[in-house]
Amino acid sequence: VHTRDSRQLWGERYNRQLSELLQVENEITSTIARTLQVELAGGSSALPARRNTSDPEAYRLYLKGREFTTGTRREMDKAIEYFQQAISLDSDYALAYAGLADAYTTQSYLRGSEREVTLSKARSAASMAMELDPGLPEAFTASGMIKLVFDLDFAGAEADLKKGPELGPGLHETVMHYGDFLLLTGRYDEAMAKYQHAIKLDPLSVIAAHDIGLTYLMMGEHEECAASFKMAIDFNPNWTWGHVKLALNYSRMGKCEEALAAAEDAEELLVGSDTPATRSWLGYTYARCDQVDKATAALATMMEMAGKEYADPVLFAIPHLGLRDLD
Repeated sequence: VHTRDSRQLWGERYNRQLSELLQVENEITSTIARTLQVELAGGSSALPARRNTSDPEAYRLYLKGREFTTGTRREMDKAIEYFQQAISLDSDYALAYAGLADAYTTQSYLRGSEREVTLSKARSAASMAMELDPGLPEAFTASGMIKLVFDLDFAGAEADLKKGPELGPGLHETVMHYGDFLLLTGRYDEAMAKYQHAIKLDPLSVIAAHDIGLTYLMMGEHEECAASFKMAIDFNPNWTWGHVKLALNYSRMGKCEEALAAAEDAEELLVGSDTPATRSWLGYTYARCDQVDKATAALATMMEMAGKEYADPVLFAIPHLGLRDLD
C-alpha cells in the first residue's frame, strides 16, 4: 500500500498445501521485490537464492532451537536436540547446522561444556553449514563466533562476523553477534550501535535487549542497564539470564533489596537446571550484598559441578571478586 494516498500497489491470495509454505514465502518476497522494482545490493532485482528447507516441521524445529540457544542447562540441551531433529528431517538444511554450531559455542561458556569436545562439534556443524550454503550469513556468523570464543583469533573473527550482516543485513542475529565481538574487544559505543540496530530489526528480541543491558553494565551506566534487563524480562518473564544480570546490576548499585529479589526470581527458574555461569554471577551478587554464606555456597556448588564437567576457571574468580578475596 502506498503510504501517501493508501493506493494498493499489489495484493494476491495464495491457496497452497502446508508443505509448500516456505516456497510460498520466497515466491511472495520475490514478487513484491519485482512489483516495487526494488534495487537490491549489487543492482539485482532478483532476491538471492536461499537454501531453506522444504519441510515446515524442520523449520519449526529450527526456530525452537534458536529460542532456547541461550538459557538454562535444560533449555540449552533442548536447543541442540531441536537442531538435531531438524537436521534429521532435512540433512541438507544449512540453517540448522549453523544453529547447531551456535548452540555448541554458546554452551561452551554459559553451561561449562568440555571445550575440546564442544569445539569439535561446533566446527563440524559450522563447516557443514558453509559447505551446504557458502553464501549463508548465519554460517559466517557461526564461524566467527568459534574463532572469537575458542581460537581467540580476533582478526579472523571480525572478518567473518562482519560478513554475516553484509550478506544478511536484515537478520538481527548476525548484527548482534558482530556486536558481541565489538563488546568483548572493548569497543562499547560501536557494540551499542549494533545492538540497538538489532532491536530495531526485531523489536521483541530478548537477546538484543539483554545485550544492550550488558553493554550498559560494562560501561557503568547502571540505571540504563536496569531498564534494558527489565525490558528483556518483560519480553520473556521466564528468561533466567535477565533476572541473573538484573540482580548483579542492582548489587553494583548498592540496591541489595532489589538485587536479592531478582536473584530469588532467578533461583526459582534455575531449579534442576543450574550452570556454572549462573551460579558464578549469582554468587557475586550475594557477596556484594553481604550474603556471605550464599556466596560461599555458590562456590561450593561450582566446585561440585566442576567435578562432573568442565567449568571455566574465570567463573570461580567472579564470586571471589565479590567477596573481596582478591588473592
